[in-house]
Amino acid sequence: METSNVFPVGDATFQAVYAEEAAMVDASELIALAMEKAQVGRSDLARLLRVPRSEITARLSGDRNITVRNLAKTLHVLGARLVLDIEVEEPVTTPSRGQLIRDAYINSGGPRTRHVHETHQNVDRIKDLVRPRP
Repeated sequence: METSNVFPVGDATFQAVYAEEAAMVDASELIALAMEKAQVGRSDLARLLRVPRSEITARLSGDRNITVRNLAKTLHVLGARLVLDIEVEEPVTTPSRGQLIRDAYINSGGPRTRHVHETHQNVDRIKDLVRPRP
């Protein structure tokens, strides 16, 4: 089975759903971590929040679409505070052959000497390394 059909990389709808599910898993893990640090079980947390134990189980399994308000309240009763942050993702682009050569040259540490002649030899060597083979 080809994995590109299962995980459609570059598909905006898939990426949005994946982001949502990842956030739900993160929320569940935050609750579990706070419960562990506070040494509070599911039944105790349910009593503190005045919700059924099944609600806590749903939150911990990632089945419940918990609001930010409920997540903050849950963490608060466990003696924790919700801290929100973001990571800005760079758009996925395919680098050009020239960019690959420049990146390889830069990542190699650049020229080892100040002699122009040797610098050109290094660039030519890198071009040979990244040139597609027939």
